[in-house]
Amino acid sequence: GEGLSGSCKEMGADAVIEGGQTMNPPVEAFTRAFDAVNAEVILVFPNNGNIILTAQQAAKLYKTARIEVIPTRTLGEGYYALANLDPELPVEELTASLTEAAASVSTGLVSQAVRDAGEAKKGDYIGIVGKDIRCAAEERSAAVRNLSGQLLSEGADIFLLIAGAAVHAEEAEALRQEIQKNHPLTEVILIPGGQTVYDYILVKC
Repeated sequence: GEGLSGSCKEMGADAVIEGGQTMNPPVEAFTRAFDAVNAEVILVFPNNGNIILTAQQAAKLYKTARIEVIPTRTLGEGYYALANLDPELPVEELTASLTEAAASVSTGLVSQAVRDAGEAKKGDYIGIVGKDIRCAAEERSAAVRNLSGQLLSEGADIFLLIAGAAVHAEEAEALRQEIQKNHPLTEVILIPGGQTVYDYILVKC
């Protein structure tokens, strides 16, 4: 989404390759981005488990720069890893710290079911963590409340609420305020991500 891409660039990303759950970018998209960045060392955040292998293949093929792939499997992992980037560290130490930061993140996704699945009916909003459907509800806000409660059951320092293209700003802000009220020790941050497929991405950091 445009909003999420903009946020990543504000945090220091030099290039963003469009892709994701329904559109995996080819190796050539990565090599073109490497050319555009034009640096001695380039860090890649795939942000999707399906894209890690393609990014690694592109890294092996590219000879003009040193490419390090941080194996981020979700947008939440990539966003948090990028937020923890310290360019003053040696490359090996930096990649290790970013990989560790990404691994500490829990990501939840809220999307509309396209078919019946267990307790979820087609058209319901489902909350997903990994490959597991954690909750289902007829209303989108209810699915967000349920999933955020599960993710924050043991608390967190930071919780990101990344709103998708189909979400109205008023709805997202109301949810942010509600989650913040229910979890006062956690900083709840709303990001208008503008992504498709997932109405909300919830990131526990």
